[in-house]
Amino acid sequence: MGKSPRPGHDDQPHAYDRHFLSPLRRSTVVGSALAFVAVFGLWGSTNWAPTLIRELPDLKGSDAATLSASVSYAIMALNGEPSSAIWGWTAG
Repeated sequence: MGKSPRPGHDDQPHAYDRHFLSPLRRSTVVGSALAFVAVFGLWGSTNWAPTLIRELPDLKGSDAATLSASVSYAIMALNGEPSSAIWGWTAG
C-alpha cells in the first residue's frame, strides 16, 4: 500500500473506532437512536399536523381562511413559538 504520508499515524485509531468500540459504543448507539427518534417525531408532527387540524370536528365546514389560520397556529405551537417568546422575555 505504500508508505503513510504522516509517519507514526498508522497506529492511531480512526474516529470510527473511537466512537463504535468500547467504552463509547453504548453511548453512541443510544445517542444516535434518540436523535433519530427526535428528528423523525418532529418531521411526522409537522408533516401530519395540517391534515389533522383540518379534520378536527370543531373546524369541519369552516372557510379556508379559518382553516389556514388554525393550521398556522398549530405549526407555530409545534415549533415552540410561545416558549421562545417567554424565555426570550425572561432572559432580556
